[in-house]
Amino acid sequence: MAGGANRTDPAPAADAEGGYPLKAAFLFNFIQYVEWPDNKQGGAEFALCVLGQNPFGASLQPLQSKTALGLPVVVKEIRQASESHRCHMLFIAESERPQLPKVLADLAGAGVLTVGDADGYAEAGVMIGFVVRQHKLRFAINLDAAKNGNVRISAHLLRLAEIVRNADLKD
Repeated sequence: MAGGANRTDPAPAADAEGGYPLKAAFLFNFIQYVEWPDNKQGGAEFALCVLGQNPFGASLQPLQSKTALGLPVVVKEIRQASESHRCHMLFIAESERPQLPKVLADLAGAGVLTVGDADGYAEAGVMIGFVVRQHKLRFAINLDAAKNGNVRISAHLLRLAEIVRNADLKD
């Protein structure tokens, strides 16, 4: 990884927008270290979706000028979990906590990388969960969830992450 644009190491978490510009950069960087199943390769676009109340504001807009897997990145806000099968990456907003078990069950084997930043999401079965440790933004990876979702995460990204296992979602 060269330069700050490919940064996946811990970074300061606090800023005026709740860290969402930094989280948006992390989302794009995660793409480089994930292998999607064949049914997600090709197509007209790389769909980066947000399910629920979008906490990013305009922070995801710069990603729409980029490409991923050789496809133009398109950011989509979706309101129904049933729309998420068309996504490559799905950020699950905290507003979807009550539906989280159903959303994750519906995505089993679908090859959709799930990401969230609500407390306990990674332990609850989201593949990558943002966490703050010692005032720095980090991420936890749930290997059980990735395997269940038919997504492979590279060893390079795993070395930078906290590794967690499935557990019941805590309120």
